[in-house]
Formats: sequence, C-alpha cells, structure tokens
Amino acid sequence: MTVPSALAPFADLFQDRVLIREFEDSLLPNFLWDAVAPEADEWPAHAGLSFTITNDGYYPVYATTSPTTVDPTPTSRRAEQYDITLGSYDGTDDIDATQAQNMLADYAKQTVNRLSIQAARTLDTAARGRYVSSATAGWTVADGTQSSSTNIRVKRLSGFTTALPASGSTLRHSRVSTGNPLPVLVNGVANTVVDFIADYQIPIDQGVGVPDELGPGILVLGTAVAVTDRDPIIASNASFVQRTGEGVNRQTGRIDNVNGPLAYADIRACRARFATTNVKPMRRYNNYFLAMISPTAYTQLQGDPEFQRLEQGRGVDDFPYAAGVIGYYAGHMFMENNNAPTTDTMQWYSAPNVLSPNVYGFFPRFGVANASTDPCGIETIANNDARRPIDHTVIFGDDVAKQYWQPHPMQARVAMLTDIGLAGVLAEPFQVSNDGVVIPIDYTQLIIMSPRNRLGDKYPATWLSKRSWQIKSDQISQQGGAIRYKRLLSIESSAIG
Repeated sequence: MTVPSALAPFADLFQDRVLIREFEDSLLPNFLWDAVAPEADEWPAHAGLSFTITNDGYYPVYATTSPTTVDPTPTSRRAEQYDITLGSYDGTDDIDATQAQNMLADYAKQTVNRLSIQAARTLDTAARGRYVSSATAGWTVADGTQSSSTNIRVKRLSGFTTALPASGSTLRHSRVSTGNPLPVLVNGVANTVVDFIADYQIPIDQGVGVPDELGPGILVLGTAVAVTDRDPIIASNASFVQRTGEGVNRQTGRIDNVNGPLAYADIRACRARFATTNVKPMRRYNNYFLAMISPTAYTQLQGDPEFQRLEQGRGVDDFPYAAGVIGYYAGHMFMENNNAPTTDTMQWYSAPNVLSPNVYGFFPRFGVANASTDPCGIETIANNDARRPIDHTVIFGDDVAKQYWQPHPMQARVAMLTDIGLAGVLAEPFQVSNDGVVIPIDYTQLIIMSPRNRLGDKYPATWLSKRSWQIKSDQISQQGGAIRYKRLLSIESSAIG
C-alpha cells in the first residue's frame, strides 16, 4: 500500500511496519482467563455460526455374574450433545495522520496501543464470563417477594435455560419446555422450569438480538409458588459451588450464606470433589489443577492458620516469590488474577462509560435497546448489600473447555477476496508468554486500512477476533452425579479484605 510521503513521520512508521509491531508488543495483558483453554481449533469451514458437539458416553456396569448358557444381550451407551456458537469481538478508531504529524510523534502508535489493550481486556473478559458462569451455573435467588405464580423473577438465569432429556440414546441439551423440563428446588421444594424470559439481549445484527441466558429474567415454573425475596432456586444439575462457612448446600444454598473469608479448608473440599468425579489435573500446567484467585482472596488465604503452616520455611528465592504465581498446594497451581470477577472488575454499565459494578449492566447498542455489556451469571454482592462483596475463586481440571477461532477472510483465502486484495495491512497472528504461561491471544487480527477521506490522512484501525469458548458438558458421566459442568469448580467467599 502506498502512503503519501508528505505524511512523515507517520508514513515512515507505516512503511516500516512499526505500527504492526506496536500492536503485537503492546498486547501483553496481565489477564489469565484466556489462557485456560488449550490452543484454539479453527472453526470448520462453511459450518455457519453454530454447530453441535457430541460427548460420547460409556456402557453401564453390571457387577453380577452372567449365565454361562445364555448369550449376552447387547447394551447401548448414551451420547450427550450441546451447541457452540461463534462470537465476533472487535474495536476500531481512526488514526489521524495530520495530528500524528503536528501534535505528538507517537500519536499513531499510542492509538494502536490503546486498541490492543482494548482487545486484550475484551477477550479476557469474554472468556471470564464463560468460565465463571459455567462454574456457578444452576444457582439463583428470587428477585423480590412474589405472590403465588408460575412466573418467578430471579437474579440470574444461568444454568436454567436448557435441560437434558432423561431418556434416549442421544441426549441433546435444548431449551427448557413442558416437554423438556428442568428439575429444580425452590426453597427446598421440588418443582420444574419449563420456560424463561430474559431481561436483556446479545446483539447479533443491527437491531436484532438473542436472549442473554446468563443475566436476570423470569423463570416459568411447572407449579405455581410464592417466594420471599432471595429465596434460593437450585437446578438439579447445578455446578459444584463451595461457600465459605456453609460448604455445599444443594437444598437451600445461596450466595447470601457466605459468612467468612477464603480458607484452605475450601481448597481441600474442592480437591476432594475433583477426585470423586475423576477429573484429572491440567496437563498443560504440569499436571496441577489451576486455581484463579483474586488479590483479596490471596490475602485472606495468607491469614489462614492452616495455609500459614504450609508456608513455613519458604524464602524470597522460592518459587512463589520468584515467579508470578502463589505456589503449589494440594495439587493446585494458584495464580493471582487481578481480573477475577469482583465489584471492581465487572464491565457492567448503566450508560456508555458509566459503570454499575453491582447491577447487571445494559444500554442501547447496535440498535438493541437492552444489550448486555458483560454477560456473566454471578452476583458480586450478597443479599443486595454492597457492604458484602463476594469473591469467586474458580478451579479448573483437565480438558475443561474447547476454544475455537475463525481467521479473517483474507487469511482464510476466501474465494475472490485474495485476488481483489486489501487496501491496507493485515497483521499476522502472534503468541506471547507471561511468566512462562502462554497467553493465546494470537487469534486476533489488526487491520489498518488505506485513507478513507479526500485529504488522505484518516486511517481506520480495527482489531478483530472471532472466538468461542465452550465448557465441556459431562452430565451423562456416571461419576459425580448429574452435574453438567464437572471439570471446573467455584468457591464463593467474602471479599472484605
């Protein structure tokens, strides 16, 4: 691409590909959620925006003797299916070459730098939402006192919008209905969810959205009930959530029951749960379970007497101090993640650039009036009380998720586009390492287009990443009961430092 020489020094930066290098060098986030999944698989060609994953099951076990004179009867195994959808993430701004020439020598580079930071934050936050929502799926509370009705407003829909049929050879997670109900407990009493109504939407086109199945909304029950504010509603396949001070209460548990800081006993309980369900440690992390822990939770853990005994004898040259991790304990590798979901980090907005950290965020975007800003199926405070912030520590086992990506059409050599060419520069994917941990942000492209105005000094700069993170579903597994997401666990604890 030709850049007018009169636009020096911006032209020199462009021709020498310094801008592309700036994008690559500056995209070094201190975020770790996007490093959980293995390297991404390329999205299948011509598969559309969604396809179905099949998780093959096992044959049943009968530990009795069989007659020696009778042929064995063929048995069947079940398979579990669920859908995965490709999402598109992007950001853009115009680089004004005249400003770069007359105001600041690094203006153009700084614009690309800030775009790259936006890309890092966006992708890390998107991955966080998928992991944390799955780790806490199937737990919610009533939003306000409500008289007897089948329509109950709840704080979060996460884990209540699909169900797995109880019979059949191929079981597919599909939307709840009267023909596919999800068994639940409402304040300890059995009921079913047969439909839902989401408050907010995820934009998929201009003026078009799909339901945000993680945020607040209405659960349609099979039997009418009356509830008081914050009554617990728990799905039969709810994820394993350890609450400090309460443990795991699958009858009437709720986030409001958290009554203490993170303790080492909670870590041991999660380790026992992984062993019970036969979830293996993560191979890519040297056969350790990976624990994402917030700075506040780490501070609390340091004050736990049991943890302090484990720390005795360590020096400043020992691994936890020399590397960017907390250390190895009970088969876990602990990593301090300053983008753990808290009141300080959630990207919930009530208006553009106006954060509402404890209230699920939305505002009009892409022609959708109620577009979510950070889909994540958790609450950040207990009992609607901002003085009771909650930490969510998430622990991962092996093969926890699949990640997919789709390259830019120009890189994928889509018919005709390669021949036509691109009036600009398309950066190649890349990969970086943060304290020895590979951060898979190489599935992001930077596109700098040629000038789009008559003066030839406005260069559109855009980053683009088409990604999907899918947590593996194991509900048909005979280990650990009918819990859907078994390969990651959550600990909820008080976030008061």
